[in-house]
Amino acid sequence: MLQGAWYTPGRKHRPATGFLEERLRNVRKRMRKLKQPGHLEPQQDHIISTPEYGVPLEKVQEMVEWLKVHKYPISEVENYMKETAVYRGKWIRNNGSKSIAEVLKEFPRLVDNPGMISQDFCILYPDAARKLFENWTTISERILPYAQREGKLPSVLGDMTPAAKEETALKVLPTLLPPSIYRRGGKVFRPTTEEAQKSFIDMQPVGTNMVEYLNHEMTGALLHILCLSDETRGTSQTFAIIPGHAIETVSLLEAVDLCFKAFFVFDVQYTKQCLPTWEFLQHAVYQIEGKESSSVKFLRTTVVSGPHDM
Repeated sequence: MLQGAWYTPGRKHRPATGFLEERLRNVRKRMRKLKQPGHLEPQQDHIISTPEYGVPLEKVQEMVEWLKVHKYPISEVENYMKETAVYRGKWIRNNGSKSIAEVLKEFPRLVDNPGMISQDFCILYPDAARKLFENWTTISERILPYAQREGKLPSVLGDMTPAAKEETALKVLPTLLPPSIYRRGGKVFRPTTEEAQKSFIDMQPVGTNMVEYLNHEMTGALLHILCLSDETRGTSQTFAIIPGHAIETVSLLEAVDLCFKAFFVFDVQYTKQCLPTWEFLQHAVYQIEGKESSSVKFLRTTVVSGPHDM
């Protein structure tokens, strides 16, 4: 009797039953979802307290349906997106197993109308919306000398412009945090520092074929930043890569900001290979509560909260 409650083999074309089979069935279901193209796991610790709807729910749903088929006029799209942001945030979190592609099928204007991801983030996390632009200059001035002492940067940085220093601090950040080990499909992965850097900011030459890049099973399926550059002109173009979409930005700092906000708006976990880097930005820059690893906490307290004569 007890054995049957735990597991009863299937017979005569009938499925197996029992507690163990139910557990295995749920595991298999989750694994199938994770194998879907473009699927990213939902956030576990980014719980938010969303405000109530500003307009009646029926009206909100009408706006959502209108937005599925209209990209213009832009002012009306932006206003409707603003009015439906809370609804969208709750819908995504109540459907945590949805892929980004499925979210975009319901809310396509998030990626094809500039500024909509940032607008949603600003409504859901108003206190954090401008943190990167307000804090990064100061934080980068402390990261660079620390990176030099750790042997991650050349000793001479004096001839860099302030903007170049900010970009350099972003690019070197993954080298200051040990990549986290993770499991997928029963296998253990140990990312290298180079993999952590590339999955955070992917440096590619000017002229990269964007269609091929976005269709590639690796580069097109992860939330990350793409930076096109050459040796003579330096950074030429920057993009926030949302699976299947490249959103151009005016600077690397803006691309990082947009990509960070996309993780929260779509409610997906950070890219595994560079998880500590995003976690550092979450705690040290955006000051959003959540899980913090010991290595991230060490760097944050050393660089951000440590003595200013480092």
